[in-house]
Amino acid sequence: MAVLKKLSVTAALVAAACLPAGAQSARAHAHRTVATQSAVAQAEFDRGLGMLYAFNVGEARLAFKAAETADPHAAVAYACEAVADTIDINLPSTSAGEARGATAVARGRASASDASGDDRALLEAVAVRYDLSKPLKQRYVAYFSAMQQYADTHASDGMAHTLAAYAGWNAVDLLTDGSRQLVPSAKTMLDDLSAAVALDPDDLGAHHLLIHFWEGAGHPERALPDANYLAGLTYDPGQSHLPHMAGHTYARVGNYDALVAVNEAAVHYDEAYSQLGNGDGQRYMQLYHDHDVGFVLYGLTTVGRDAEARTFAAKESAFERGLLALRLHDGSRAAALLPATSAMGVVAEVRSGDLAAADRDLAVLAKAGTDDAAIALPRAVIERAKHEDDAAVRDYRIALSKQGNDLGDPKNSWSTPVGEGLGATLLEAQRYPEAQAVFERELVRYPNDPHLFFGLAEALKAQGKDDTAARRSYTDAWRGEHALTLADLG
Repeated sequence: MAVLKKLSVTAALVAAACLPAGAQSARAHAHRTVATQSAVAQAEFDRGLGMLYAFNVGEARLAFKAAETADPHAAVAYACEAVADTIDINLPSTSAGEARGATAVARGRASASDASGDDRALLEAVAVRYDLSKPLKQRYVAYFSAMQQYADTHASDGMAHTLAAYAGWNAVDLLTDGSRQLVPSAKTMLDDLSAAVALDPDDLGAHHLLIHFWEGAGHPERALPDANYLAGLTYDPGQSHLPHMAGHTYARVGNYDALVAVNEAAVHYDEAYSQLGNGDGQRYMQLYHDHDVGFVLYGLTTVGRDAEARTFAAKESAFERGLLALRLHDGSRAAALLPATSAMGVVAEVRSGDLAAADRDLAVLAKAGTDDAAIALPRAVIERAKHEDDAAVRDYRIALSKQGNDLGDPKNSWSTPVGEGLGATLLEAQRYPEAQAVFERELVRYPNDPHLFFGLAEALKAQGKDDTAARRSYTDAWRGEHALTLADLG
């Protein structure tokens, strides 16, 4: 336990850098009173709820099952065990998950038939999600409706409001309309989350979903209070996704130091959790570990803290080290670490100077039936290296279109940022007004990025325009040992 105690202190110090002066760090805790006489059932339920809200659904299922063992009549534990296979909005439904959820509901109905009416009502609301006779999308909508009804009739139950909001995520196709206004269903979700936080300001699940919500709605800055709250806590091993989530907001507002700090903390939690075993929870959270690592490397390299990035990546996977090498334009190292017949492997070959190998492996990808838009980026990188500017611009635009608004991870292709590459190619082609427009648009998506400020300054200078403000923003944000050049972009 000494390792975990040290970890908590370290994470608290790291998180403190992200908080307003005078803010205190506290331990994350989730609680909802369960109708049980068993202290073990209550404690395991609360542990499961904390893991559920951290998207550690493997550990959450184990905790809820422990609560059921301690009190087989605790209907709410069966309900939340079933919810575990629905709550991670980042992952699609699976047949195994559908079967697990339906089984949990059936066990709850059989074992907790004498539970309170309120708890059985929650179980039945969740059961709507697992009516396997109906199409999945239809079940999403019905589940959202059922959870809304439950939350409406249990207005003082913060967990009910939080779970009702999560139920809406897959039921609502878009959070905003053509005018970027919240659609009615999204407003319902926001009402749920607002009610949950009003009832319990420490509701981890509500703060978590508010970050996703405002990111998806195009107003990530509105989740800053939620990000600061999650950043300021210390966590149990297995809850690393919660501090990571603060990094989503910090990325969107351009606070790269805070982005790095909270994700370094998340990686430390990952490591401590893995030391405890290799159970369902650890195997599940491994899906997120590289995600946390990628955020750290993204933040460090964006502002030029490259030596720190290399040190940090040294203990990580070859793939992550390969992506870092790509971002730092170390083509030979990237080519040695990344699979050749992959999009990033092709880019690595270009940057190592082996255009023949890049052409060959791109052809292999195309012949294998890889989606044309998916290989537009490596194709553009090849064309840029060959000075085939018009073709490169076309393919960069295809890749950027595929990326869309990039509402998920920041710089979804952080090791080879697409818009940045497009802007650099336009500069090289002397299409300066177009380059200016690209860099200005990318700075809206990725504020305070010195690479983008540098590109914008170069585009303005080439047109004889005043580049003073853009140049100053670049130098203020950049902490690299060497000044950026056009070759460093993209």
